[in-house]
Amino acid sequence: MSPRSLTHLPVDWAFLGLTLALAVLAWAVPGNAPAGIATGATVTGGSGPVHVSQRLDRTKIHQGGDGLVRMEITLRADEMRRSIERVPTDVVVVLDKSGSMAGSKIDYARRATHALTDMIGPDDRFALVTYDDNARFTVAMSHPTGDMRRQWVYAIDQVGARGSTNMSAGIDLAIAELEAVKAPGRAARVILISDGLPNRGDATHEGLVSRARRAAQREFVLTSVGVGEDFNENLMAALADYGTGNYYYLQNGNSLAEVFGQEFDSARQTVASGVQVHIDLGPGVSLIDAGGYPITNSRGRATLAIGPLMGGQERSFWVTLKSANAQLGSVDLGALSADWTHDDKKQQFALRGRAAVDQVESEQAAQTGIDKDAWAEATVQEEYNKLRQEVSRDVQGGRKDEAQKKIRAYKAKVATTNAYVQSESVSDNLDDVDALYGEVEEAFDGAAPAQESKRNSLSKKQSADAWRGRRK
Repeated sequence: MSPRSLTHLPVDWAFLGLTLALAVLAWAVPGNAPAGIATGATVTGGSGPVHVSQRLDRTKIHQGGDGLVRMEITLRADEMRRSIERVPTDVVVVLDKSGSMAGSKIDYARRATHALTDMIGPDDRFALVTYDDNARFTVAMSHPTGDMRRQWVYAIDQVGARGSTNMSAGIDLAIAELEAVKAPGRAARVILISDGLPNRGDATHEGLVSRARRAAQREFVLTSVGVGEDFNENLMAALADYGTGNYYYLQNGNSLAEVFGQEFDSARQTVASGVQVHIDLGPGVSLIDAGGYPITNSRGRATLAIGPLMGGQERSFWVTLKSANAQLGSVDLGALSADWTHDDKKQQFALRGRAAVDQVESEQAAQTGIDKDAWAEATVQEEYNKLRQEVSRDVQGGRKDEAQKKIRAYKAKVATTNAYVQSESVSDNLDDVDALYGEVEEAFDGAAPAQESKRNSLSKKQSADAWRGRRK
């Protein structure tokens, strides 16, 4: 089937609904929080340095519908005052130097690491952990004093590629060092690089992710960088998720220096670290997705670990709430709160009002509650990128039919609602969906070796682009 043949897929009106309007802004000082939030209202508040806004993609849900409501959460940090110097930073590069890194990849890594050390200021510290069968310090944590930079250059130049991939040992060594040198007023960042699959030490998904979670709990941000076509993109994305860092995909490593620069610069401009968002859910309401962020549930409270915010940075993502309430009338979705660390002090806000939607009897009445702009943004940013991540996993697993089935279902559902909304951006998105269908078709065409390469490339690109797309 050609990509354009999707244009003639039947539209299922049972999917209509799902979406839009209501905005709520949280307050940094509990005493400033409003007593309640009216449906459809916009409230702005927060004394800084973090401001949080919330809006829903709809104000009504259908009694016989799926009960889904999407909520956009936007975090904004105040600009850094010019009189304040950048935050002193401890950065540890954890570099895979297994045999598969031989050649241009290890050369790119050496050059990028040299470029990073040139950025290290007198108050910063740098360390390089390399791992193959085992892990070791190639550069111990140190300030760039005396002839230390010359020692760094020599040590980095000696890094060669050999052996297996003991990723767990590399992460463990980096976390242990940051724990040993942790000091107030300093930012800490781990940048993990791999071009292959962990095959020594603790190579399990659960074990590696637990290490990333441990780093985040200590406010050590872990960013992952996948190089080439042989690494596990689902694992590397999960490490970034649980480590509250970023996930990058580089085809050959020639952009490593740029990644290092972005990560180090953002660490030095951090104004709020360890940012967490909490939603105290209403009766019968569950949080089923949060823009890809891991969700921790405890006694009706859903918590999202967001990580650090730079000065002037704004970050937004959509969460998906599901109501199991069967009665007509107001549905209490929940209340928003957040906490973070600023100047080594914990700060928090709690929104006194609670977000709510009306549950109505007819599907037509529910349609009138759709906020067209919000629904369109939720669809293009959240739903489409979530689809791309799912398609990426299916392509990597060789499941062509399953990937294309999901694409067809997405198109039918979105086209049905857009027949009412009439969003131009969503219409454009449906063209992108057709193109994605064609890319999947192409990835499974040809001889087996060529197929494998095309599937790897498509899977990794879709995974990385979708990961970023869900978190603007």
